[in-house]
Amino acid sequence: EPKCKVIVEFAGQQVGTEDTLKAAIKAYKAAHRGIEVKTVELYIKPEEHAAYYVVNGDAAPEYRIEL
Repeated sequence: EPKCKVIVEFAGQQVGTEDTLKAAIKAYKAAHRGIEVKTVELYIKPEEHAAYYVVNGDAAPEYRIEL
């Protein structure tokens, strides 16, 4: 498979999805020690300068990464 990279550009900023995904997983693991991360959904909202994540089907308003 080809090596892929996705960059979201907005308001003069560039946000790498891979780095944002890693930050979301790190934040979730810090708050939920001992829970295995099986699935992650990442929702990037440029207008809010934020990304929201859902881990293992678990979502909450505080599952947010500042961009």
